[in-house]
Amino acid sequence: MLYCSWRILYRKGVYRRFSKCDWDESYEANKTHANTQRRLGELLRADVWGAIRVADTSINRQCANTKKLGLSLYTACFMEKLQEPNYKDPALDK
Repeated sequence: MLYCSWRILYRKGVYRRFSKCDWDESYEANKTHANTQRRLGELLRADVWGAIRVADTSINRQCANTKKLGLSLYTACFMEKLQEPNYKDPALDK
């Protein structure tokens, strides 16, 4: 019983200490802060997503270039073999 009366007195004291204007200003400040943090979080998320897209694009470009280099190396080796005097193409034997 003593505990309950202490809580009621404390709560009344807290509410008496601040005016309605104080509570409204506190609410607005907290709401503004939360909106600012949310907006900054969304901007950060968008920046990270853009960086990931750029990295994926560069990785895909590197893979394509590596494939092209591999094909050109294969073609160059094949052309060298064709220029050898005793080369027989296995595809022609079929």
